[in-house]
Amino acid sequence: MSAFDLYVGRNLRQARKLAGMSQTQAAEVIGVSYQQMQKYEKGVNRISTEFAKKLATAFSVSFESLTGQNSIGDDNRDGLALLRIFNKLDPQSKMALLGVGRAMLKSLQPPT
Repeated sequence: MSAFDLYVGRNLRQARKLAGMSQTQAAEVIGVSYQQMQKYEKGVNRISTEFAKKLATAFSVSFESLTGQNSIGDDNRDGLALLRIFNKLDPQSKMALLGVGRAMLKSLQPPT
């Protein structure tokens, strides 16, 4: 088990959670056993490039997010929770929430 396998497994776990799936549900979607999914997430079993692409598609994330670029850090649990909530909103509510977020950011910036 390498540090990279652990890293990819951690990103896989985050992507699965972001998709709102349990390990069992995710395993069914991608056609592996629950135990195999658990081994991938723990970094015990290495994930091939082709399988990583399949996982990224199943979880609606980019391949890069599983393999190291643009991944969500472990310390960003609030952000992950916010993304889960956002993904469950209807389009009108999403637009309203984005407006609130933009207004908050604008209020934090110093006047020019």
